[in-house]
Amino acid sequence: MVFTTLKSIVELVFILPYYMMKSEPITKGFRFFTTQYEFLIFNLSVFADYGILFFSVLIAVNRFFVVIRKTGGSMSTRWTTFLSCLFVWACSIVIPLIFYLCKCQYEYSDDLKTYYNKCDAPPGLSIILLCLLYLSYICCIVVVLLYSGIFLYLRRKRGQNMANSKSSKQSTAEMKLLKQSVVVFLLYAASILSVLILSFIPAQSISISQLSYTENILNLLIAAIYPICILAMSGDMKSVLIAKLSPSKSKSVVVSMVSLNNVRNSVGNNNVVHSSH
Repeated sequence: MVFTTLKSIVELVFILPYYMMKSEPITKGFRFFTTQYEFLIFNLSVFADYGILFFSVLIAVNRFFVVIRKTGGSMSTRWTTFLSCLFVWACSIVIPLIFYLCKCQYEYSDDLKTYYNKCDAPPGLSIILLCLLYLSYICCIVVVLLYSGIFLYLRRKRGQNMANSKSSKQSTAEMKLLKQSVVVFLLYAASILSVLILSFIPAQSISISQLSYTENILNLLIAAIYPICILAMSGDMKSVLIAKLSPSKSKSVVVSMVSLNNVRNSVGNNNVVHSSH
């Protein structure tokens, strides 16, 4: 949620003003932003992009082990999740530092009429920079394989548990949560692919502005998908999410729901008794 929000902020404070100034005849021929501002926005964008990427991998790995292997060690699971999140945050912070050492930032091209990434890296760091660029594609492949395995497992599990209504209901809720995670990942993968297209298609046969608009819309959808998913969640999905995040709160919610149902039943029985008299 933090990284997707940061990505949307980058879109609003950089991309949107850029297109607004580009459409104005007065500011069309001038430099749109200062070098320091372009440098800051580039590093924030890298931080947000790799944060979304690494947390997508972390969520996929977590979903895979939760679904495939049912374990009861809640304390060890919490520590594992905490250390994993800490590792992801550390990696997301280190990568912008590497881009900083490579002197990477946004540069405006008068020929293409758009921004592109420019780096002036030493020979040793250029190899690391190239590995980081391919890392995003490797992570996407890993996430696709994990989600494919989870989807096939849950589909088979739901078919086996059709006789058990409780297990079938939980499996259906897990499948819905999985689909929401897949939607977020697919939007991010589409954003990466829209940039990858530029390296294979000549500039004369594609509109750079249209591709940029498409990528920006996808990035805004990535930032908006989590609030939409939370608002659209059904009661079953919220109960599963609460149970995963806070087991103690889940128990209190269940107890309150049971007590509320008992009150309703007692009120209904009293109404029946009074009506019989």
